[in-house]
Amino acid sequence: MSNHVLREVLTAFGSKFEGAPVVALGSAGGFSGAEFWRLESDGSIFCLRKWPATQQNGQHIQFIHDVLIRVAAAGFELVPVPLRTDRGTSLVDKGGHFWELSPWLPGRADYANDPNPQRLVAALTALAEFHQAACGPPQYGVSPGISSRSDFLNELLAGDIQRIASCVANNSLRWPELDERASRLIRLFDSVAMSTLRTLQSCADLRVALQPCIRDIWHDHVLYQGYTVTGIVDFGAMRYDNVATDIARLLGSFAGDDSSGWRAGIEVYQQVRTLTPQEHQLIGAFDTSSVTLSGMNWLKWIYQEGRRFDDRCTIERRLDAMIQRF
Repeated sequence: MSNHVLREVLTAFGSKFEGAPVVALGSAGGFSGAEFWRLESDGSIFCLRKWPATQQNGQHIQFIHDVLIRVAAAGFELVPVPLRTDRGTSLVDKGGHFWELSPWLPGRADYANDPNPQRLVAALTALAEFHQAACGPPQYGVSPGISSRSDFLNELLAGDIQRIASCVANNSLRWPELDERASRLIRLFDSVAMSTLRTLQSCADLRVALQPCIRDIWHDHVLYQGYTVTGIVDFGAMRYDNVATDIARLLGSFAGDDSSGWRAGIEVYQQVRTLTPQEHQLIGAFDTSSVTLSGMNWLKWIYQEGRRFDDRCTIERRLDAMIQRF
């Protein structure tokens, strides 16, 4: 991205950003296609984000911004609230991409390096407080996430898994470390696919409260200073769903198969927001289907769709974590 475009984007947010020093961060370890820059102005640090072309839905990004602004106004301060331009908007459309600028939140996403019960409890408390601040007028319906997972699993069982396995067996990626993991994931998928389908089917007709949910909250997106949560980042996957999707995603990442961690996390969450029996059931279904399907997503992207990712080591570590959950 040219320096000229960057400067035009920053100028839209006010003259104080025109000459601010900018440090390119690339994808910042993510795989969504977004790019990031770190800059400083008037003694404060900010994050500039360029949304990927695949997410050029300004209406959806504006929905995310509106939720972040609303939760901050409700007193939840752990989110990066987008700044407004001189024209009063929170998005800049420039160079074929949407851009946003927000404060740089303090802390580090280092739970994986220092996991402990106190930090887990802090994360679940923050998540419950976010949900409380984000909920608007009550809406009820079946969980979109459960429906989409059921559809994906049915597609796999109808033949997609055989096509993926064929691509793995006949690939030309020259990535033997991935081939080995892919074959193992397919075998593990075969062993649990039908039981996972029954779990999802048991939740297909549950009518639950729907509200904005993060849908991709895990240890890489929760910032800490010591035992204190200082921020939650990356809301690109936000959609309406039931809070169970966020609880399962976070606890699956933080606690894995540690039942005591799950109990502690759900208990502290319910000190802020009570869960219904249907939501408890959904938490289990979301976690079970995540274990079953997450690896299949990666194999479909890489082997069937031919997507290319530069950071192979990170992908291998993610697949290892999925295998461990199986």
